[in-house]
Amino acid sequence: MLLLLTPFARKPTLKTVLIAGTIALAVSLLLFVGKPFVPVAFILMVLSFGILLTNVKGIVTHIPLSLAARIAHSGIALLIVGIITSQTQSIEYHAQIAQNEKKTVYPVTLELVGMVEGIKSAIVFKYDYYNTSKTIQTPYFIDTRTNQLFREPYIDYNLHYDVYISPVEYRLGKDTLTQIMLKKGEVRSFNDVTVRFDGFDIDRMAMMQGNPKIYALCTIKYQGKEYTVRPGVLFDGDRRTNVNTMLPGTTRTISLMDFDIHEKLIVLYMDAPANTTVPPDFVIVDISFKRLIWFVWLGTVVIALGTALPLVKRPWNT
Repeated sequence: MLLLLTPFARKPTLKTVLIAGTIALAVSLLLFVGKPFVPVAFILMVLSFGILLTNVKGIVTHIPLSLAARIAHSGIALLIVGIITSQTQSIEYHAQIAQNEKKTVYPVTLELVGMVEGIKSAIVFKYDYYNTSKTIQTPYFIDTRTNQLFREPYIDYNLHYDVYISPVEYRLGKDTLTQIMLKKGEVRSFNDVTVRFDGFDIDRMAMMQGNPKIYALCTIKYQGKEYTVRPGVLFDGDRRTNVNTMLPGTTRTISLMDFDIHEKLIVLYMDAPANTTVPPDFVIVDISFKRLIWFVWLGTVVIALGTALPLVKRPWNT
């Protein structure tokens, strides 16, 4: 529309043609890298880009400066609309999906396929959105540089809603049989036992010597009897050694996997009973539908265009 309405008062100068032609040639060469070279198509592409760039220069030259402010203000309005709709009219769901289970949330159906292991592992889903069906991956791995869990959402861009699939936690089925998290005083049933975390037993003398010893005092009820166990951890510089114990009357190991003294929290490992069926892996995932968020990006582009127009026009008019 701007091309049709722009009054070109004179032909482009030789300098303009040369600059536009050089840029058009470079862009065309880049687009043909690694692709079959068709001379006619290449020439037409160069000519098309050259005409486009020349016309853009003419459009910018003849647009009134007063229009630039209106363009920038329109961009701000689009930006505000995008922020309002994406923040106040978005929908978010929190779902737990077992492996090979399908879960429908709004217009999306997700099926957990599993985990692709590697340096940069990823969670694999089968993803259906209305009539679109595909396999997607969301990165989920420990970053070796920061030693922290890296999670990245999958984003499906659409006109009405952008869909965000964000993994929160992936749990192996075997871990649900062998690991349990407890706060101080909390009592939980775990497989064929009942566990209560009673607190920490810290060897103060060893801590003063720089080699702390920390034990978790737990009361376990098993086959009608109660037992006290003390799985712990010994620290020697950077080395960590687990002090394991056994479930009385069995050969099942109990270990202190992790702990937080300030939060009074522990993670225990305990061997599962024999012949126990391992449940499937599962993932906890956030599924968000952000409405018209592309207005934010469109508004940003329009603001930049309206701001840049006076800067671009000024040298040509002086």
